[in-house]
Amino acid sequence: MTLKYRAAVLHQAGKPLAIEQVSSGDPAPTDVVVRVRAAGLCHTDLEVIDGSLRYPLPMILGHEAAGVVEQIGPEVDTVKVGDHVILSWNPHCGHCFQCDRGQPILCDTYLGEGPKGLHFDGRSKPSYGGARPLRDFPLLARAYLEGRLKLDELITARARLDDINRGFADLREGRSIRTVIEF
Repeated sequence: MTLKYRAAVLHQAGKPLAIEQVSSGDPAPTDVVVRVRAAGLCHTDLEVIDGSLRYPLPMILGHEAAGVVEQIGPEVDTVKVGDHVILSWNPHCGHCFQCDRGQPILCDTYLGEGPKGLHFDGRSKPSYGGARPLRDFPLLARAYLEGRLKLDELITARARLDDINRGFADLREGRSIRTVIEF
């Protein structure tokens, strides 16, 4: 089944994002399909839009998101349909030299394939992101739910997907520090 969804697509640096319907191939056995409910706008995205951070284009921006698992591949055993998850900007393989040292932020596999817009197995992908929910994010979610991580205080603006270019303009001009796009 081909997935179809709306996304903010950057076709050319220095130009506004276009809200388009995009599609991607069938999920692989290790893929997790997440319905994104909110995504953060940040300065890294803005650097890509402005052209100071170069990535292959066209590109779907966004690397901080939260949503609900809608589908899992047959080899996935870490999450189930209906789970609420957080997506990370830096997926990691879990078995390279850096990951084995406890430094997943330096994952050799991601650093080699991520900037090319490829999954670790070489397939193309429509966006960047991934998570290790059993290790990385339960601690953050628990801290948030217990009131020890004040995420809501960091949000300076909220916008709908159709207003994403205004959100980036506010970020660029200093009217917002952290905007959350709500779906």
